[in-house]
Amino acid sequence: MTHLREGARREHRAISLLCVIQCWCHGWDGIRITREQLERLLGLSYFRDTRIEWMEEDFSEMFQYQRTVYPFSGLELSRRAFEERPLIGEFEIWEHLGQNHTVDLSDELLLTSYLSLLAQGRISPRSVPPSGKE
Repeated sequence: MTHLREGARREHRAISLLCVIQCWCHGWDGIRITREQLERLLGLSYFRDTRIEWMEEDFSEMFQYQRTVYPFSGLELSRRAFEERPLIGEFEIWEHLGQNHTVDLSDELLLTSYLSLLAQGRISPRSVPPSGKE
């Protein structure tokens, strides 16, 4: 069971990083990810209660506040309390970068540095404050 849990933890952290990147790029405080998107990313067709609990635990490293809709239809993740009315965006599975996609190089370097330090465990996901947008 330990190897299953560790494998799931790695998958969930990778999805969390995708969510962090999308929040960063769009200036969101949080993100909504559907069951269908999670099924596709994880290669699952159903979710046991244990797997949902693991996701909630693992996603909390990046997103302290969470809402799960039961029966399980997805997760809403946020770095700000929901009572504060955080800006929540919709998760997108990126197929490829389109022709109109532009990124400011300074933002890209900052994001790369942030993710690198995060992956090394040298900083906490909570060390960068949520956006002040409402």
